[in-house]
Amino acid sequence: MKNLNGIIIGLCLLVAGMACSELPFSQTPTDSVSPAPLSNVTAEPQPGGAKISYQLPGERDISYVRAEYVYNGEKHVIRSSVYNSFVVIEGLGDVAPVDVTLSLVDHSENASAPVKLSFTPEPPPINRIFESLTMYPDFGGVTFLWDNPLGIEIGLTVYIEDDKGIMREDRTQYSLMRKGTLSFRGYEAVSRKFAVKVTDKWNNVSGLKEETITPLYEKLLDKKLFQAVALPGDNTTLYSPSWPLSLLWDNNRTNMWHAATGSYPRLRCITIDVGKIVKFSRMRLFARTEDEVYYYGHYNWQTFEVWGTPSPKPDMPNAYWEGDEWKNDWEQLGDYRIAKPSGNPPGGTTTAEDKAFQDAGFEFMVPVDKEKVRYLRFDVTSTFAPGGMHMAEFDFYGDDN
Repeated sequence: MKNLNGIIIGLCLLVAGMACSELPFSQTPTDSVSPAPLSNVTAEPQPGGAKISYQLPGERDISYVRAEYVYNGEKHVIRSSVYNSFVVIEGLGDVAPVDVTLSLVDHSENASAPVKLSFTPEPPPINRIFESLTMYPDFGGVTFLWDNPLGIEIGLTVYIEDDKGIMREDRTQYSLMRKGTLSFRGYEAVSRKFAVKVTDKWNNVSGLKEETITPLYEKLLDKKLFQAVALPGDNTTLYSPSWPLSLLWDNNRTNMWHAATGSYPRLRCITIDVGKIVKFSRMRLFARTEDEVYYYGHYNWQTFEVWGTPSPKPDMPNAYWEGDEWKNDWEQLGDYRIAKPSGNPPGGTTTAEDKAFQDAGFEFMVPVDKEKVRYLRFDVTSTFAPGGMHMAEFDFYGDDN
């Protein structure tokens, strides 16, 4: 037993001694030897910048690649991991030559001999976005359309002419949408000037695009006139008696309508009587959002059709309603899909913009050439999860005069 205790004590002393000594594998050696320089350095111009590729030397003591350049009188430094074979420069707003110096830095912060090169960036993404930007009169305001093929973050700042003829900044909206559409509403049907400019996250600013536009007349329809209509083939089931269809127009977005869960291959329609003949302009649908799982998920609608008619045919046989025959007598107002502005798939990453988009309500336009109707029938063709349907609130806009 003594011998065993002695061995244990000896091992402990040895370990303690090793802990107090400077072991070479526990620290990064410090020296003053610079690494070899980068080789095969090339620049590939890109919109607003360049991709600079290079080859690393066959050394172990290397930490990162440093790229330095001056833009608008300010020095910029970019670091790239040695696990990469390139560095990307972006955010340049001018199509003018840029001088870049690249160095390889080791763990002791010794820099290699610099490699210098020059490139001329392609026109920045904001130029193409601004060139594609169009605006047109819409119900209650103006709608902007643009192309953003690279999906960079942009801000659209809108200016509106006031009663004294002075252009004043109205608001700025940010977006990552590649096929962008943005509507600014709340304006009377009076001719006035609208202008817009685009900014990006690097503080590049476009010019100003201006047009004189007369918004189309619309109003928020009076929900007190709405009634649920139970046509044959409609899903009149309820998950709970406290969640009826009428909660879709109670002006409370925390309440919701929830159909019973189960398998309904055809019972996917709901019908609403808005109380008056209306020339519809748009609708805003609010999905269930009280928890993370309900953002672009669960039984919220994903794809649906909207049909309208001035007067349905309630005496038609059930087969007429449960198939698609009824669509021969109704006007299709739209075929819609709910998707994330980020472009990420359902179940994938949901960005802050995605959440804000759902919180604000999904807006769907009704083409201006559609007929006036009174009854709306929603044919829900898919939900984010099969087996049920729920939504929180509907707002309808149009001209009921």
